[in-house]
This record gives sequence, C-alpha cells and structure tokens, in this order.
Amino acid sequence: GVGGVTVQLQNADGEVVATTTTDENGDYSFEDLPPGDYVVVVVLPDGEAFSLQNVSDDDTVDSDVNLLSGKVPATVGPGEEVTDLDAGLLQENRDLAVDIAIDTTEASIGDEVTYTVTGSNPGNTPVEGVVMTTTLPSGTELVSHNGEGWECSAQGQEVTCVYPDTLMPGESAPPVKIVATVLEAGSLEASATIRPLDDLEEVTLSNNDDNVVLTVASPTTPSDEPPTADEPPTADESPTADESPTANQP
Repeated sequence: GVGGVTVQLQNADGEVVATTTTDENGDYSFEDLPPGDYVVVVVLPDGEAFSLQNVSDDDTVDSDVNLLSGKVPATVGPGEEVTDLDAGLLQENRDLAVDIAIDTTEASIGDEVTYTVTGSNPGNTPVEGVVMTTTLPSGTELVSHNGEGWECSAQGQEVTCVYPDTLMPGESAPPVKIVATVLEAGSLEASATIRPLDDLEEVTLSNNDDNVVLTVASPTTPSDEPPTADEPPTADESPTADESPTANQP
C-alpha cells in the first residue's frame, strides 16, 4: 500500500464530511458514520495515475475509483462496515501515438486517395484532449476532411484536428479521413503528428509522428511522328540486270 494519500468522504449532496490519509500500509477508515449514501474520493498524488477500474473478479484487490475523478460511491447500512473500496496507484505514464494509412500505395495523376489518421492512448493516464496535424504532399490537393468528434481546419497542405474529449488509457479516438487529388508524379510522402491539447509532457515521443508514401507513375507520352513503312530503294540503289554482251565493232 501507499501511505500519506489523502482520502475524502462526501455525502449525497457532494459536501466533504470527513478527510483522512492512508497509513503506511495504504489503509484508511471513516468511523461512526450514520447510515446513508456516500462518495469516497481519493486525491491523486503528483506523478501518479490510477490503475484501471474493476479489472479483477476479486473486488478486494482491484481498483474501484474512477480514473478521472478518483471517486467511488458507497452505501453504508446500519452497523455495516464497507472494506472493499480501494484505489490502485501507478507511476504516471502519459503517452499518445498516431498512425497514418492510405487506401492505396500506387496511383495515377488525377486519382483521389484517402488517408486515415488515428490517434490512440497507449499510456496509463487519461489525456484530456489531443491535437493531430496531417501534412499532405505538395503534389496533392485537399478535397475533404472529416472525423467524428473532431474539430478540423485546413491551411495549405496542413489539416489540423482537435479532439476535445478525454482519451482513456488503451483507447483510440475515431479516425480522421482526409481525401486528396493527385496532381504530380513521384514519391509523395504524407506525415501526421499528435500531441496533448494541454501540451503536458509525455514519457515517450517516438510514437508521436508517422508517415506514409504514395507512388505516382509518370504519364507515358506517345511519339508525335507516326510510324513509317520501309522506304523503297532509290534509283541509284536499284538492282540492275547483268548487261547483255555487245557486238564487235567493225
């Protein structure tokens, strides 16, 4: 257990009626409570995160508090003791990751391609709001962008999308779809980045950017001159018959 953690008790109206701290074993108690409905609130220490809620069948050993609020409801009956309301604590690991994919890796000039950009939270800490920026290749032109729950805007080749909701540990946000028209041939690279909306520091940054390459073939140009048949030989080149013998001159 973790000692020195502040624990509050709220009544049904949300008023704090008692406060205590955990002992060296991580235990806490509120005594002589009248029967009724309460809410236990565990105040998260700096640098810590709550472990996932109710992941075990044994309610005496898993974490019961909400990941965001640290709260868990409790009902106390006459003469009853409630002893299974716990909070699991972990070292905070704030982390975001982004993935960009394309519906085809080869295209021709004039084709439309669709990029799918997905942000996720592989860490153990809820992240309240994220920002994803997708940069399209210069050889493409933006057609459209959309994503459920995202607020997106475009400027030039950049599409910036804000997800204002909380991204929970292990969750992915709805994907953002970006459609573009291919304008040029070559190897066209698109990239995507992600960061927390509040710009708080992350533990891992190596998964905060991703890229994908589209190969566009150069168009083939037919020859301006039509093919010609073999030219007939010229007079000088014409084959001649053997000359006939001439009579002796008198």
